[in-house]
Formats: sequence, C-alpha cells, structure tokens
Amino acid sequence: MKKFNKSNNLVSRFTHKFFLTIVIPIIVLWGSYLFILNLHFINNTLSIQQTHLLNSLSTLKLSMANADYVFSSLENIPEITYYLDIYSLKSKMLYSLKKTIRSQCNSLRNSNISIDSLRIYSSKPELLYADPFYPLSDLPLNENEEEQLITSIPTDTLWYIVSTSPNSIFHLYAYKKLYAYNYEHVIGYMELGIRPEVLTSYFSQFENNTLLPNAHFAVYQDNQLLYSRSDAALLPSPEQITSLPDNTVTTDYLSGKYIHKATIPDLNLQIVLTGRLIDLPSQSNNLLPVINVLITCPLFFLLFYFFLDTRDLSRQIMDFSNYIRNSDPADLTLYQVTSQKYRQQYDELLHLICSYNDLFKENSTLISKVQKMEFLNQDAMYQALQAQIHPHFIYGTLENIRMLALQNRDKMVADMIYSLSALIRESVSISTKYVTLEDELNLAQHYLKIQKHRFGNRLNYSFQIEESLYSLKLPSFILQPILENSIIYGVSNTFHDCTLSVSAFSEKELTYIVISNTGKTISPERLAEVNNLLNGNGQLSEFQSKHNGCALYNIKERLNILYRKQARIFMTLEENSTQTTIVVRKESIYVPNINR
Repeated sequence: MKKFNKSNNLVSRFTHKFFLTIVIPIIVLWGSYLFILNLHFINNTLSIQQTHLLNSLSTLKLSMANADYVFSSLENIPEITYYLDIYSLKSKMLYSLKKTIRSQCNSLRNSNISIDSLRIYSSKPELLYADPFYPLSDLPLNENEEEQLITSIPTDTLWYIVSTSPNSIFHLYAYKKLYAYNYEHVIGYMELGIRPEVLTSYFSQFENNTLLPNAHFAVYQDNQLLYSRSDAALLPSPEQITSLPDNTVTTDYLSGKYIHKATIPDLNLQIVLTGRLIDLPSQSNNLLPVINVLITCPLFFLLFYFFLDTRDLSRQIMDFSNYIRNSDPADLTLYQVTSQKYRQQYDELLHLICSYNDLFKENSTLISKVQKMEFLNQDAMYQALQAQIHPHFIYGTLENIRMLALQNRDKMVADMIYSLSALIRESVSISTKYVTLEDELNLAQHYLKIQKHRFGNRLNYSFQIEESLYSLKLPSFILQPILENSIIYGVSNTFHDCTLSVSAFSEKELTYIVISNTGKTISPERLAEVNNLLNGNGQLSEFQSKHNGCALYNIKERLNILYRKQARIFMTLEENSTQTTIVVRKESIYVPNINR
C-alpha cells in the first residue's frame, strides 16, 4: 500500500487552494479596485485644483485690465496733454499740476485699489518735473526693455517684472506710450505699478491650499525661478516646466508627483503648483479608508466562515479516507459516523458512507461464496491430478518406443514419436491454461514435422514472426487445428507441391496471425458458409461440416474470451492460396487466473 503523506493530505491541499484561488485573488482584485478608486480620486482632485487655478487667474487679469482703463483715462485728461506738449511756461505748468492733474491722478489711483503708483516720463527739457511727471532718464528699464517700449505700437501695453529675490513678492509694472491729440508724436510714457498686496493675496490661496496639502507653489519666468517660499530642491527644474503643456496638470505615477501649470502670456509667467501623490488621500476629510474598512472586514469574515465550513467537510472526508486506508482487508468493519466531532453533517457524504457500508455487507457475502468455490476447486484439482495418472502411462510407453527406435538407428521414427508425445501432452492441458505465441509455434513445428515425414517433398513450411510478438498471449492449441485443416483440405487433395506459411506482424494497435497454404483452395460457396459462421450469423448445429468449421468456431470463441470480444478470425481466398487470419487487439487482453 502506498505510504500516506500527511503533508499532502486533503485539508492542507484544500487550504492551499483556498488561499490561491479565493483569498489571494479577492485581495488582488480588491486592492486593484482600491488602487483604481484612488487614481480616480487623485485625478478628480487634481482636475478640480487645475480648474480653480485657471479660474483664479481672473483676479490677476482683472488688475491688468484695470491698468488699461487707467491708461485710457490718463490719455483723456487734456491738462496732461497740455502740460507735456503745449505749455512752455513753468507757471502755467505749476498751476495746471496743482489745480487739475494731481487731483485727477489721485482720483484714478484711489478708485483702483490694485494700482499702487502712477508716473509719466518725458524727455522735454523745459518741463516742470514733479509728481507724477519724471524725466525719461529715471525710467527703470534696461536698454532692451526701453527699446521695446519706444518701438511699441500705440495700443500695446507692456508689462515688466522687478524681483529682488525668489523669496519675496516681485513688483509688477505696466507701460504705455502717451500720444498728442492727433497721434503725430509721442509726448510721454505712462507707468502703472500694481500693489504687492494683489500678488500676495493671489499667491496665498495656493501657498495655504487645503485641497492640496504639502503642495509647493512657484512662479517661473524665462526659464528662471521668479518666486517661491519652498526649497528649490523640492521644485521642478525650469527646463522641466518649459517642456510641460500649458494650463494642464501632469501626473507622474512612477515618481509619485503631480505638477499644475498655468500661464499668463502677457507677463510670460508660468504658475506652478507641485506635490506628492501620496499626500492627496491623507486628508482628514477623505472617506476612502473608512469605506475600505467597512467593506473589507465583512468580506474577510464571510471568507473565514466559508473556510471553516469547507475545512469541516474536508476533515470528514479525510477521516473516512483514513479509515478505509488503515483498515485490515482481512478484518473489515462498518464505518461509524460520529456527529459530535463536526460542526454539521452533509447528506452527500452520508450517502457515500452508507454506500460503502452496503458494499461491505455485499462483499462479506461474496467472500463466503468465494471460499466455498475455492473448496470445490481444490476438490476438482485433486480429481484432475488423479486423472493425470493415465496420460503418464501413455507418455512413458511412447518414450520407450522412441528409445527403441534410436537404438535401431531409426531417427525418423524417433522424431515422429517425440513430436507425437509433445502433441499429446499439449492436448491434455488444452482447457487449463493460456500460452504464448512461441509455445504455439513450437507445437506447430512438432505437428508439421510429423506431416513432413508423411508427405515428404510435397510439403514445405515456413515461419515469419516479428520478434516482439513471441510473448503474445493466446489460447492454447489454436494454430494446430488450422494447420490440420490446411493438411486435410489443402495438401491431401492435390499431388502438387504445397507450402504452408505462418506469419505474425503488428500494425498500430492490431496484431495479425496469418496461416496460408498453396494446396487445393476452398470453394467460394464453402468460404462464404465458414465466414458467415465465424461472423456470428449462423448456428453451429446447422453447419454442414464436422471438421474445419467446428475447429475454427472453437478458436473464435476462445479468442473472444481472452480478448473480450476484441478479436476475430476469418478466411480469405487468394489467387493461389487459402488464408486463415486471426486479428487481435493487444491492449484488450484478459487472462483470468484459472491455473490456481
């Protein structure tokens, strides 16, 4: 009996498969679901923040639009045009400045809270320079910026940024040309300064962002960091910012970071908000962990309950299996079900146990019958041994005759007596055992030797056998009756030389044994009658002969017993010979133990 391996029992295998096919896939699927849900939350949060970032630009754009309004208002004050282009006496200039210009400029500055300063620059030498008028040499622009302002068209408003350090709010200035009434020439350059509080208020909503905790805010211009209160090592490089698309959010799941980018083309500014993705789900108002716990706990409770039930069923099956495995075949007993050991009983398993107990009862009855049959069989074997005394007398007599022939130097008679003795010995045991093809061939050779002495040169025989077929199991005494038919009906009825050939070969799963004789051939009518009987379409009692038909029918029946009706025998008529063919399927052989 195969040794039982406890490490490979049903419970352990079930536990492994339970975790491999149920628990682990559920954990993987649930983890995937949470991961996808988390990605959706991240994308949704970042999308909302990007929309907020773009919408908040309206505050800054409104301040820039106010600058155009102030410029337009200044262009519509006549006294400023007179002051810069017409007045030549400083007394008139002073009067106009105090009476009209300063009050109107202060009114414009006070009505626009985003405006911090207002200046007008001129290159007129005789001009009275006093606030808000300043000489062109005080214009706080470098040569390139001043050239851009001078060459700009009348409708252009140019914006310039002045920054002292990346950690402090930069200053924002707007410039525009001031023309005479007929736009024939430029009479000055207007400058508006935006209050720092405007930028401070705008930037603070991102620096103190509750939607994106631990995010870092920065402003870039011309591939340079313009403003940020965060460590520069935590910010993306200017080259990386330039490569990103405008007004979008970019998520890098490999590095675990996100980058918001919004652009202000008029100022050539890139506003950036960046941070770690891991910080997004860690907000205090996020319900995702709570939902995860509420769903995961009941799920694992149900899985554990299911595991206990199936493990209990596996234990019952294992107990029943161990009982059968450890039972002594000589002392079998009924299997008793102990319901107290298990959580519950299963009808299917109880049905299996009841079937086993019924089988045990039936088997006990059969064992009693077999024991009785064995007793009868032993008695029959004793009678058979008694019957063997008489054949032994014949064998002894034939052996004495053979020895006498040898003494008289008559080897032919001795050989015939030896072959006859072998034939008699085999015929006595014909119904008691199965033999190999090699045994049958040896017996056939003895028979043909006797016939060779009878017919002389008229009879020739040959064997062509595949080496692998010598061990093929066959009923005893099947070749000799076929060869005898060939001698009686083929060789004896002609004066011509005859050849008997026995061949055996295999084709795929079938084995063929062919006995052929070149003597007188069988008639077609007789051939049809024989094959009809061998095919099971005729009755043996109605058959017209007592020779070959009966022998072939007996061979057919014994082959069907050995090969479970997976064998057949038939005769064919060739051009110069009559052939008898046996076809068997090797894997269907059944050899009962009848020699016990």
